[in-house]
Amino acid sequence: MLTATAPSTIAAHKLRRMLAASPTWLAAITGVIYPDSDNASGVYLRDCRGDTPRPHAVVSLGQGSKATLASGGFSNGLLWGGSLGVYLAVDTPVEYWDDQVSAEFFAGNLFDGTLFDVANLANADDPTAADGECYLNAKSIQQLDFGSSPPEDWPSTGRFHYALYLVEWGDA
Repeated sequence: MLTATAPSTIAAHKLRRMLAASPTWLAAITGVIYPDSDNASGVYLRDCRGDTPRPHAVVSLGQGSKATLASGGFSNGLLWGGSLGVYLAVDTPVEYWDDQVSAEFFAGNLFDGTLFDVANLANADDPTAADGECYLNAKSIQQLDFGSSPPEDWPSTGRFHYALYLVEWGDA
C-alpha cells in the first residue's frame, strides 16, 4: 500500500487507527479472523471484499477536502479539512432474527458506540503512531444511513445491518 502523504489520505489512515482503537469495536471483533493477515482490526481503507467477515468497517475519502486561509498577526497559512466516509456492517445474531427492534438496537449500539469512541479519541495522542502524532481532529460525525440486508438477499449475503457515517475533520 502507498504511504499516505496528502492531508486527506493521512486523515483516512488516522481515522482507521481510531476505529481500530475503539473499545466498543474491539469487543465486537473478538474471535473474528479476517482474510488479510495484516488487518486484525477489520477496518479497511476501501479494499474490503464482499465476503469479508462481519463486523467490518470501511473508511473512504468521502466528500473531499479543502484548505481554508487562516490569517492573523504575523502569519498566514492554509488549514486543511474535509470529510471521510465510514461504512460499518455487522451480522444480525440469530436470537434477533424475529425481533427487528432488538436487531436494530444491537447494530445501533455497536455502530454508535464505536463512533462515540472515535469522537472521544479526536485529537488525543495516538500511542500507535511512531512519530508521536495525534489522532484525527474529528469536528463532527453524522449518520447518513442505517439499514439491513433485504430478505431476498439473506440466502446469499446473510442477515446483517449497516450504517454509513460522514466524519468531518480538520483544523479550519
